[in-house]
Amino acid sequence: MPLPIQKRGPTLLETYDPRKHGGQIGLILGNMGSNKTWHLAGVLSKAKHSGVEGLNFTHSKDDRDDVGSTGHIGSRGCGGIKIPALITGGAQNMYDQVLEYELKTGKRVRLVGADELQFFTEGLRDVVLALTHDGSRTFLGASLDRDFRAREYPHVAELARFAG
Repeated sequence: MPLPIQKRGPTLLETYDPRKHGGQIGLILGNMGSNKTWHLAGVLSKAKHSGVEGLNFTHSKDDRDDVGSTGHIGSRGCGGIKIPALITGGAQNMYDQVLEYELKTGKRVRLVGADELQFFTEGLRDVVLALTHDGSRTFLGASLDRDFRAREYPHVAELARFAG
């Protein structure tokens, strides 16, 4: 049976308001089947419907045939939810796509969402810190916290030190 996501009072994910939060990093970590993606997609969907300019990403290694490989962040759990996402090959590519979008549209991306962070092995911390450093963008991500041998994903654990 999956363990529930542990809570310690209101989190950024529960209280996210783009007018008040910027430059923050929020992570949803847990084991398989703990509805991490469902929580992430819910927050990203709420932000979009509130008019927040955002981009959502999933890694090209996410081969779940009903979501990742089709360019969506989505979950079958809790009734299912699916939101559009750009497929990316890594953290640097995600960063480049955010900047390219801003140049093309003239709009500032306020919220960057990413699912399956365990696949973003190279440069994840540096990219997320670069995206959030000026306080105008918030990053929200979901990831497995450990592999099948119960070992932490080092790049996810490193990023978690900066999460609020």
